[in-house]
Amino acid sequence: MSDVVYDRGTDDVYHLLVSRYENLVRVALIIPGEGDERSGSGNVTVGGRQFRPKQEKPNVEDYEVFYIGHEGRSLSNLLMVLNKCEFVTYDPKKEESRRETTNVNRALQRRYYLIERAKDARMVGILIGTLGIVGYLDVIDRMKEVAKLAGKKAYTIVVGRLNPSKLANFPEIDVFVLISCAENSLLDCREFYRPIITPFEFEVACNEARQWTGEYITDFRDLLPGSLQHKPFNLEENDVTQTRVSLITGKINQLRVDDDADKGSKNALMTTNHSITISQLHMNAGGEFLMNRSWRGLEQNLGKDKVLKVQEGKCGTASGYDNESNLIHKE
Repeated sequence: MSDVVYDRGTDDVYHLLVSRYENLVRVALIIPGEGDERSGSGNVTVGGRQFRPKQEKPNVEDYEVFYIGHEGRSLSNLLMVLNKCEFVTYDPKKEESRRETTNVNRALQRRYYLIERAKDARMVGILIGTLGIVGYLDVIDRMKEVAKLAGKKAYTIVVGRLNPSKLANFPEIDVFVLISCAENSLLDCREFYRPIITPFEFEVACNEARQWTGEYITDFRDLLPGSLQHKPFNLEENDVTQTRVSLITGKINQLRVDDDADKGSKNALMTTNHSITISQLHMNAGGEFLMNRSWRGLEQNLGKDKVLKVQEGKCGTASGYDNESNLIHKE
């Protein structure tokens, strides 16, 4: 395997080492529009790359990965996806090779914590980070369907380059789901106001048919219907209102609330003791959040504000008002 910038040189490395290693296989980068062979028989797709395993070693866990490139998001994603394989990396710039000893289990624990945050979320923001990958519209519809079946309110947000200040403009959103390519799907969201998770993590949080096993998927197309890793919802179980204990807050949340339940009391909150509360999740979570704000925007306050006389304002342009020129001459 290699970073994207070194993909063209992997052929020369393969031909140089194929005579020394019997079970050596070359991993090809999947480039949209240039013969995507994801559905090819026997091909294994990982992290936007694919290869055909040897018949003697059909399992991916049996391979040791030799990665050409420097430390970065691409290597981190592959370490997460192939968390059962050993990695040896070579940095062409530094001309150094080493065996990676990154604590992948710690990273997986961090991602599982974000999944628990997504389970408690009432409002979900679907961030569209790509418009050029085939199937991005399908996965957006899939995420909306997952949110609806899980009793969550979803909003679609089109963004360019992500930054904490931009996403902080949506404080009512509890968790963001990033729709992006496999190279940029995993983000370190510690600097952001709300967690940012992948479509796979959102499905683990909402779809009971997909359990957390340590296996990780970064390509959202593997979640769509028709894929071998697609997990449909069990509608019979999801139609029933259920409760779960939050591992983050210790509250018992009522999930999958239908529209009729949302028409009940707005103050559906009951305290059982000092540590456990039972709360009802409302579908109109956006309006509920707005009602709890101390500042809700400009208000008319008819009859409350004192009426003032009209005063003449400044004349001229912003670069120099009329009264400003007079002040300059006096000085």
